[in-house]
Amino acid sequence: MRNILWFLVMAAVLGSCTGNGTKEVYKENPVVHPTTPYLGAQKCKECHASSYLEWKQSDHFYSMQKATDQFVRGDFNTTFSADEMDYRFFTEDSTYQVEVTELGKTKKYRVAYTFGWHPLQQYLVATENGRFQTLRASWDTDKNRWFHQNSGTIVEPHDWLSWSKGGQNWNTMCSSCHSTHVQKNYDQEKDSFRTTYQEINVACESCHGPGRGHLLAIESNEKDPYADLLSATHQQKTDNCATCHARRTMLEDSGDPSMEFLSHYFPQSLNTAFYEPDGQIKEEDFVYGSFLSSKMHRNHVTCINCHHPHTGKLKKEGNNLCLQCHDQSYTASSHTHHSENSEGAQCINCHMDGKYFMGNDYRRDHSFRIPRPDQSVKYGTSNACNSCHTDKDPKWASKNVVNWFGTDRAYHFSDDLIPGAAGEYGAMNNLKSLLANDSVPEIIRATVIDYLKINTSIEVSQLIIDALSDKEPLVRLKAFSSLMYFPENYRTQYGMIGIKDEIKSVRIVAFRSVIGVDPLSLSPEMEQIWENVHAEYLEYLKTNADFPSGQLLIGEYYMTIGQTNQAINAYFRALKMDSLQLDAYTNLTILYSGQDQAEKASLVLDMAIRVFPNHAEFYYFIGLNEGALGNDDAQIQNLKRAFEIAPKNPKYAYNYILLLHQSGQQKEANNFLNSVLKTQPNNPKFLELKKYFSLN
Repeated sequence: MRNILWFLVMAAVLGSCTGNGTKEVYKENPVVHPTTPYLGAQKCKECHASSYLEWKQSDHFYSMQKATDQFVRGDFNTTFSADEMDYRFFTEDSTYQVEVTELGKTKKYRVAYTFGWHPLQQYLVATENGRFQTLRASWDTDKNRWFHQNSGTIVEPHDWLSWSKGGQNWNTMCSSCHSTHVQKNYDQEKDSFRTTYQEINVACESCHGPGRGHLLAIESNEKDPYADLLSATHQQKTDNCATCHARRTMLEDSGDPSMEFLSHYFPQSLNTAFYEPDGQIKEEDFVYGSFLSSKMHRNHVTCINCHHPHTGKLKKEGNNLCLQCHDQSYTASSHTHHSENSEGAQCINCHMDGKYFMGNDYRRDHSFRIPRPDQSVKYGTSNACNSCHTDKDPKWASKNVVNWFGTDRAYHFSDDLIPGAAGEYGAMNNLKSLLANDSVPEIIRATVIDYLKINTSIEVSQLIIDALSDKEPLVRLKAFSSLMYFPENYRTQYGMIGIKDEIKSVRIVAFRSVIGVDPLSLSPEMEQIWENVHAEYLEYLKTNADFPSGQLLIGEYYMTIGQTNQAINAYFRALKMDSLQLDAYTNLTILYSGQDQAEKASLVLDMAIRVFPNHAEFYYFIGLNEGALGNDDAQIQNLKRAFEIAPKNPKYAYNYILLLHQSGQQKEANNFLNSVLKTQPNNPKFLELKKYFSLN
């Protein structure tokens, strides 16, 4: 019986499951190698003086600078305390210093760099192994005061989001978008960085690419590589900005600009982990995903239609910005139902609602949507009306909208997306409708697959299989990533199709399904394709090895190819980075169990339960592990605990009831079984168990 239980749990979990020309940031006087293809902003200035001066007004110019009197805005002659942390800011020998006291321990750091300019400025300090950490204490440049990121929250030092851990690490989280031509150069064996950049801030070549080819083309009268950006499509221009203005995962150790975004990055879909159910921003989403969902993007509007490409500032003030394209009548009170020139009559306040991030940084949603307080009433989503009228509720706002515009609403994808995100009964039809609608933005159709992928019905499986050949690469990307929820034979069959895709991100997610394929069993042509994508996948794993999620993928890779020790090392690296990585505990348990090392599995589960004291699955694992150790009473007790925490989970209930019966507690087993059958009367497993009990 114990062997059967171990098989069940394992099956369930496995199924769910510097070069030349660069500057090392910790050197004070780096020198650019003369053979680098990057020339630097000072060289660009020789021919483009006006653009250079415009750039010096931009947030890009201030994205990162050395901590000197010219750039430091904070008060470094004061103290500050918040959330059980104390700071003393001071200067010493012409340098900026900070003492940080946490958990009774005080440590002194030199502030190496400033980060940003307005509305807040952050500060980077050097720590061990080439790391630069962002202080949690930040300077509010409007109110001229120190404040805490995530104020009011105690962040434990072992948490990934602690200021001293990976979530606030410059090398991992910030560097690729705050400097030019960054390479992290992370060494996972040493757990160290040798991060380099070409220029300290976001300079000309961060957007235009290395300038040497441009200069040589001008001198030789050949084709200018910079001309590609001028003649690019609206999607390519948007993709170029998305290099940094997107929530995304890098496929290679380079944040260099690209007009082919999906060949260098995985973008985040608009699922509820980061967005509201209707697709509005919830977390720090960096514009791109929202903008892809907008009517503006569908009508070929690009970032630089509204934002000056060099200053980054808006091209026009107020409603004049929108009137570049829209009719003057949209500013009339008959449309806005607010007094002309009032705050309520500003287009952006109704159609670009926003949220505060990083404490005081207000960022607007770029999905450009009509306010829907009716959806707020039904689903609790945000709406622009109540963002201003905070003393009123959504019912009040919805009533006013009906009075002004009647009861009919123009269709918006959110009408179908919200029911799917909320898991409403019958929402499958809403999601199917979105997926089949080519007029719906591709990022919304990709998000639909995120919601569908955990549904294992034949109908849904066929929908995802059909999406594998969708014309939109973003939809194909999500479809191929969903293959991990399919049976192995389907994963292999369709994964081999995906690794031939023209888009790199699609190839990489498809390769995850065929890692275990023996390339020697393939035709010579397919063997070569498999090997090529294998190399791309390994590069992707290496690039993200400084993330706990990256170590989970590395562990999965080694598990799949049968290199257990490497997999175990990866999962422990993930836990060292972030003790809250639930899947790392799970997979370590599986690996040790598969090696008949129940004692080691027990140690892992002891750690897990301290971090997740109410996680039913871990009690279930502990119960199975105690059974493997021959501790029958402990096995029953822990399975009971799992059942108590999650009584509707049929796996916990089935195994707990069966063990009770086999341990001689037939009456208790029958009582529990009858209580479960009241809530799951048609579950064939429990009906079979009832029949088995009646015969025994």
